[in-house]
Parts: sequence; C-alpha cells; structure tokens
Amino acid sequence: MKLSEIFLKGIQFSLNTGLKSFESKTVSRLMEHIRDVEEEKVLLLQQIEREAEAQKLVVIPLEVAEAIEYYKLFGYLNNWGVMDCIRSEQSKVAVIARESLNKTNGWNNLLSAILNGYTVETVESKIKVAISDVRAKWSRIDFNDYQESTDCFDKMVFERVTQIIREDQAAVQ
Repeated sequence: MKLSEIFLKGIQFSLNTGLKSFESKTVSRLMEHIRDVEEEKVLLLQQIEREAEAQKLVVIPLEVAEAIEYYKLFGYLNNWGVMDCIRSEQSKVAVIARESLNKTNGWNNLLSAILNGYTVETVESKIKVAISDVRAKWSRIDFNDYQESTDCFDKMVFERVTQIIREDQAAVQ
C-alpha cells in the first residue's frame, strides 16, 4: 500500500470519527504534495537507472587494455594523460592500440574505459557479436526454401568465425 493511500485512509478515518481538524484545503494540499513527492521519486529512480546504465563497463580490445595499463604505470599521468599518450605517442604499445581502435571504431569507448573501467574483449565475445551481425544480415535475405536459408546462415557464420579466429591467432604471433 502506498504512503498516499495510508495517509488518505488515516484522514478519512479521522474525518469519519468526527475529528474535523483538517480543513479540506489542507487535505487536498497534502495529497497533492504526496503525489508530487511520488512523481519525483519515480523520476529520481529513472535517473539513477540511466546513470547506472551509463556506467556499465565498455568492452575494449586487449591491445587497448594493455596500453591503458602501460600508461597508468606512470604514476604522474592522469586519465587525460593516458588518453593523450595512446592518441599521440610513437611507442609500440600506443601504435598497436591506435591500430586496434581504428579497426574497431573504438575511439568512442576509450575515454569511458579509462574513466569508468572496462572488460577486455575475448574471442568468445567477438564471436557472439559476429553471430548477431550475421543473423541481422541473414534475416534481410529472401530465400526460396528452408534448406537454402540454413545453408546460407551456416556458411556466413562459419566464414565470420573463421576470420575472427585467424585474426586472433595472427595477433598472438
């Protein structure tokens, strides 16, 4: 039972028992205030949910995570310094991180990763994203029959997963 309902029942009880200490204007103002507080509570909860959503950890490539950690080792660098080093330094770790960021269009996630934290992209997460992408492309294709549809989907997934595994193996070497 909401606070406003309990309050209203209490007021109704008081009025019914002959205690008419509340004026009707006072009661209506109190009820309006309670509604306003409840609406504000809902708005605040929605804002908290939006903020929590914004604070979710971003997924970044391993090379970028290594660069962030490498530059954080320099205790005198703040978050902007870490980002600037990745953006402009000519060290091997920065160059590799930039290549990865350019490939994945990950520049938007870099600052969020530095400020709010991150998780490192794994082969499994890449495959999940790839399958979602393939499913989206596949669903827009017209097929003559079910078998043709499944064969096409299987082939598309196989090609994309193979590409991801090859890229991962090449990065390790």
